[in-house]
Amino acid sequence: MIGQIKKRLLSDKNISKVFKIAINRKIKDIGHITVFDIDSKSERVKIVLMLEEESELLDISVNNYILEENEKGVFLIVKELSASKKWLSNFVKRFICGKKIELPPKIATALKLAGYVYKKDTDELNAKSIQKAGSRNFILSEK
Repeated sequence: MIGQIKKRLLSDKNISKVFKIAINRKIKDIGHITVFDIDSKSERVKIVLMLEEESELLDISVNNYILEENEKGVFLIVKELSASKKWLSNFVKRFICGKKIELPPKIATALKLAGYVYKKDTDELNAKSIQKAGSRNFILSEK
């Protein structure tokens, strides 16, 4: 992981449960998550969800990510993602991967308290990956 390693106050299993519940509340009108597993050591997240009016589960694997804090907030940067649907993989690779996604304050606070967020450092690898992505940032809304 890039940045200084901190002791986790919550296990990956517990933080995964919290996020599964929180996300399911947000997406209840479009589907529900059946699996949400964070593996912070390998920087992977496994998500399985069932969308309304779909007959198959949708598998999403975030295979590399960074949670970064700077003076403007806490950001998620997805570096690599795959999905069971090709259109979704292509969409995410084009519009999400490598972009800074600002996390809502409540989510950012929970991740910081649990020890998942790292202060931005001067690591060249991190700087290059963000630079390659361009200047476009995305903001996740709590609405």
